[in-house]
Amino acid sequence: MLSWDFGIPMLIVIGMIAFAWFSFLSVAFFG
Repeated sequence: MLSWDFGIPMLIVIGMIAFAWFSFLSVAFFG
């Protein structure tokens, strides 16, 4: 188990990376 000190920032970073990839793929396919 990760402590909250590491868990929350990691989730935020992973979420930002996933959002960036989603935006990139959206532009690549529909741009």
